[in-house]
Amino acid sequence: MKAKDILDLAMYAGKIMLESGAEVYRVEDTIARICRSFGATRIECTVTVTVMEATIIYQEEVVTLIQRVRKREINLTKIERINQLSRDVAVGLSDIRSAEKLLDEINSIHSYPLLWLVFFSGVSSAFFCLMFKGQLTSALLAFITGAVTRLILILLQKINVTGFINDLVGGMLISGVAIGLESLLKTGDFNEIIIGSIMILVPGIAITNAILDIFHQDYISGTVKTVDAIITIVAVSSGVAIIFTLFDVISGGFL
Repeated sequence: MKAKDILDLAMYAGKIMLESGAEVYRVEDTIARICRSFGATRIECTVTVTVMEATIIYQEEVVTLIQRVRKREINLTKIERINQLSRDVAVGLSDIRSAEKLLDEINSIHSYPLLWLVFFSGVSSAFFCLMFKGQLTSALLAFITGAVTRLILILLQKINVTGFINDLVGGMLISGVAIGLESLLKTGDFNEIIIGSIMILVPGIAITNAILDIFHQDYISGTVKTVDAIITIVAVSSGVAIIFTLFDVISGGFL
């Protein structure tokens, strides 16, 4: 076993965690824990939202690795599995080869099926609508709005439409579908529908992770995540405002 093998394994675990939405301090702790468990005598690790850098000393051999991380999603299952793996490695229940195989299995875990994502986006929208004291008819229309929005956003992501544009389109879809359904069916309240449906686009986990990073004095990562969350909020609200303005102009002040 060489120092590079140890650091490759630790960085692989860290990369999966960072891509899955883990906090920076948790990624650094996991990398250090794995390296220490396999006998590294000195570990220096720095992680930001997009870059990981680590140096270890193992049997007088010094190795440094830098890795760029481009993909970001929320997958708590992967984070939990790697947390458990690091604990198993720490108590000697897993060697480096079996740990590599397990990381390959964890990395291959896919998100939920498309129909599940679409359906539960609709369910979330409906319940948020009711939680904000919306009518039952508004909640039913919020279900449709949330489901349609999620479906189209997933399809856009498959053709690499992400980031600000994806969030902007999400806001436009929610307001457009909500106003369209109310106008077509003559029931519900588009304000209640939008309030319920827009919650599926609110970056709640991103904001929470940003606060946690700042609490752990990872100010760069915390600031970056905060700015990213603010950009998402601006994009979604801008999308809603664009459709509101268009409908207001077309309908001659109907809104």
